[in-house]
Amino acid sequence: MQDTTEEPPVERLPDEFTHLKIRDVRSFAVGIVFICSISTCTGMLYNVTHRTESPTFYGPTLMLTIRAFYRIFTFPIFVALRWLYELVFGMFGKLRRRSLTAIIRDGAYMYGRPITITKFLVDICLLGSLTALNNILMFLPLFTMYSIGSYASLGAMSIVFVFFLSAFFLQGEVTSIKIFGAVLFLSAGTLLLLVEVIYNTEKWQQSVLVSAGAITTAVYQITFKRRVGGTTNLGRISFSVSLLAMVSMVLLWPAALGLKLVGIERWDIYNLPLEMLGKTSAAAWALVFLVNLGVSWTNPVFTSIGFLCVIPLSYMFNDIWNDRQPYGAIELTGSSLLALGYLILVFGDVLDWEHFKYEWKQIRGNTKWIWKKAEHVADRQVVREFKVAESSDNRPRQSIFELATRRVPDSPRENFSQLPVPGKFRRVTSTAVAPNVNGLQVRTGSSS
Repeated sequence: MQDTTEEPPVERLPDEFTHLKIRDVRSFAVGIVFICSISTCTGMLYNVTHRTESPTFYGPTLMLTIRAFYRIFTFPIFVALRWLYELVFGMFGKLRRRSLTAIIRDGAYMYGRPITITKFLVDICLLGSLTALNNILMFLPLFTMYSIGSYASLGAMSIVFVFFLSAFFLQGEVTSIKIFGAVLFLSAGTLLLLVEVIYNTEKWQQSVLVSAGAITTAVYQITFKRRVGGTTNLGRISFSVSLLAMVSMVLLWPAALGLKLVGIERWDIYNLPLEMLGKTSAAAWALVFLVNLGVSWTNPVFTSIGFLCVIPLSYMFNDIWNDRQPYGAIELTGSSLLALGYLILVFGDVLDWEHFKYEWKQIRGNTKWIWKKAEHVADRQVVREFKVAESSDNRPRQSIFELATRRVPDSPRENFSQLPVPGKFRRVTSTAVAPNVNGLQVRTGSSS
């Protein structure tokens, strides 16, 4: 007998990205606040870390190990804050209260679907290794690069590698405008690397590590997207951060010990600058939590623009704290081209060449309209001044036409009240400005 029983429909998860759309002024204002926060904190952290090297301490890998240890507490802190939030608002009936176990279980549901233990272990080891490698490549050059602004610019190049990798592995859309942005990006990166070669002759190779770190960042993002998937659930994001931080710390601590034994890193376990390590690690963890909030609550465009704004703020803090010398034309050109390419890649999904042409025509048209409007306002102001002058003059009122056609006197003794006969006025051959007549400057013309 044939079984005619229908299978139950497959339960589909709701679209977790719908709430990120910019619907009102409130969501836009939250995005602007996030841009300012993430760009300022990141720019400050870059410059503070750049100044931590001393003759008795140089331990980038050790600092990364401590930072990974701090990030392990991301998920526990989230669980505690979420539980308190639901407890307080649940007392007023505005939110459904959940148990602590339910909050932990929801956050640990990282994939959003059932998976095997083998897949879980493979993914965590792979992503944790990429995280540790990326941290090393991006963190080591921070101590030796000539320009912190160039460091931030080269680090932002990960977006162009994400574009290339997503085109190959995620079937991302490739358009001519995006290719143009990618070319600008690569050209800017070449110029910034040239700056390091010219001004940082001893350690310019470190800047190459930043470019390699940008590539590993792109590889990590594509791998996470393919293996785990995208989510905006803050609990699941926090759980993945804590889990990958544990794997990174396991890999970074032996590396720190090995680099110390061979003499590459200088630090003494009994004489560590604990205050500096604690403050910078706490600031780095706060920045990670801030980025998680942005990914969960704001549109991805705000996150991208926030990391773009890190570049000028890094230059600014570098000038304030490190007494940087004036920037050269090559460096400024490279940073400007990179920012332009960055914006083109970010907004490439909604822009094309026809849109650019249309916007350019609109800008030109609006500029001409504003210019004509300004001239019109200026003419009205002149007329208003003429009328005010007429009303304040004790002599009989004269028309604006008569004032405008008053000719320039041949000598100071000539009578200024002598006017050309209106009936014999033919044409104006001069528009010189006459001297002050009764407190008023007027345009005159000679009649013929």
